[in-house]
Amino acid sequence: MRAAAIAAGVVATFTFAAPLPAQSLRSDLSAGPELLFFEANDVSEGSFAARASGGLFWTTRSSAVVFTVEPRAGLRFLSFEDHTSSELIADLMASLGSSARAGRLRWQVGVRGKLRDLTDPPQLPVYLEPGRGEGWADAVVGLHIGRGWTIEARGSAGLVRYTPPEWRVLDRNGALGALSVNHALGPGVGRFTVAVGGEEYTDPFAFNREDSRWGLRLDWATAETIFLQLEGGLGWGYSNIAGFDYRSQRAALLMSAPVGSASAQIYAGIAFKRYTDPGPSDALVAPSDRDTGSFVIVQATHPLGAKTSLHLRGEWSRSETGFRNQYFQRLGFSALFSFRR
Repeated sequence: MRAAAIAAGVVATFTFAAPLPAQSLRSDLSAGPELLFFEANDVSEGSFAARASGGLFWTTRSSAVVFTVEPRAGLRFLSFEDHTSSELIADLMASLGSSARAGRLRWQVGVRGKLRDLTDPPQLPVYLEPGRGEGWADAVVGLHIGRGWTIEARGSAGLVRYTPPEWRVLDRNGALGALSVNHALGPGVGRFTVAVGGEEYTDPFAFNREDSRWGLRLDWATAETIFLQLEGGLGWGYSNIAGFDYRSQRAALLMSAPVGSASAQIYAGIAFKRYTDPGPSDALVAPSDRDTGSFVIVQATHPLGAKTSLHLRGEWSRSETGFRNQYFQRLGFSALFSFRR
């Protein structure tokens, strides 16, 4: 689900770059069945699921600024051999920024929050992310310096709090900063980013743990007839607690292309993560916050009407469970109907 959300966000960056009226309100709703297969420690289990999600996108603009609010919510029911589980996710994003006609200097500030609830958590080989709440404040400033060059600085600060008592050892406050250099490259735009972040864990059983993260990323994107983005990056993680230092490498591809009256999308990423010091096998980690999982998502989108579409999706992913160096795999197939207005 996280990979799909990232892909949707990247596409939206280009979609919403088109001129919009002074005020607009859009909404979408999608629902359908899903078949999932989980595997971990050479044990597998299947699940039938039903999912639904929806959201609003409201924006108002003047000649100088743009204000946007985007609430979203999703619900999924999963049926296993001996029990059922449900996932509920609610997101809210709001931002205020300069308009496209603001000149060489562009800026944006925003807040975002996320609530996740998981009832009756299943056991391995099934792995679902635990319930938690997140809140973040973001700011970005971009300066066009001429000849196709742009410098962009980003910063964010926030907190993460988990619901299950056994996961509260990962409650933390964090900050992240990034500096990017963008330049027109062929038919697209290339970007080089240096990022640094830090996290302070707040639970007494975390033993005053503090982490720092460094990252380098290079990506290129074009949005002509075919939308294409290529990405590669390196990451370094350090901690004052033994067992959490790591190195990671990641490469990703995102492509969307028209196929007759329909369209096809593929989003694929491969990541390698290696811990550099020994540590306990039962040490809890937060895989969803490290973005070091591997995945492949293939989707075909076919319009059924002016505002209705059918999405046929197949996806595979491999990520760490909540424990260091323990991985699970998930294979899923879904048919989702979406409605827009």
